[in-house]
Formats: sequence, structure tokens, C-alpha cells
Amino acid sequence: MILDLCENWADYACGKEEVWAEAFGFLASLKPDCEDGKYEITGDDMFALVQSYDTKDITDCKLEAHHEFIDIQTLLVGSERMFYSAVNPLEVCDEYSADNDAAFYTYEADKAVEYALTPGVFTIFFPNEGHMPGIALKSGSAPVKKVVIKIAAKLLK
Repeated sequence: MILDLCENWADYACGKEEVWAEAFGFLASLKPDCEDGKYEITGDDMFALVQSYDTKDITDCKLEAHHEFIDIQTLLVGSERMFYSAVNPLEVCDEYSADNDAAFYTYEADKAVEYALTPGVFTIFFPNEGHMPGIALKSGSAPVKKVVIKIAAKLLK
């Protein structure tokens, strides 16, 4: 898991600058009033999902992890809490599904790291890294607009 300012993305490129530059270049082109939906960046290997929603109570969420795709997540509008956890010590709630490239796990507070995601900050989750996004701040639920860029892990090998 990586958490940093969007302007620092190149610090993590590690020899794959063209892949990261494409992803973060697309991200930089988005405005807060862009349409929700799926945006093709490089076909099925890299695409973005723009979603508007109200953040949720933590009791309504599960940790998720992917096998085939890396997530870059950032917010265009609002703030939300996120949680990161290794998944190997956790109980599986929903087995891995190749259709949505996700498995879901129980949340255990003592095994999770909490942080806030805000505009201008990104987080990256690599395959098999557990994450639970979309959680309301302690002040309560609020609307957010999020971008999730999905990158096929094979592009970084």
C-alpha cells in the first residue's frame, strides 16, 4: 500500500514510468464535475471508474482484495476514511470472484490501519492487499466523488 500526494507519483514508478505516467496523466485531466462512469485509458488493462456516493458506516463494509488489478484511488470531492490490512490473518466472507476480481474479508480493528483520503492524495493497493474504502468520517456520512484507476498487474512486471 502506498499513500502520498498525487504530485509525488513518480517516486514510485520503479522502471515503469510509462504505465504510471499514463495513469496519473489521466487522473490529472479529471475535474470535480466530470461524469460518473467507466473511462478507458488503455483498453481492459487500464481504466478508470468515477463514482459519486455517500460514505458509509464502518459496520456496513468489508475489506476487499484483488488478484489481477492494482487500484489507484483518490477523491475529487470530499473526504473519507479508509482502512488497510494484510488479508492472510482474516476470515474470508466472500471467496475470490474472477468476474469482479475481488475477495472480501471480515474487518478486524486491531489488524487494520486507518487513514483519511482527500483530494490531492492518492493511495495504491497492490494485489492481495486488503482495503476498505468509502467509510464516513467520525462527523458522519457525506457525499464524495472518487476515482479508482485499475491497472492490470501484468503491466508492471
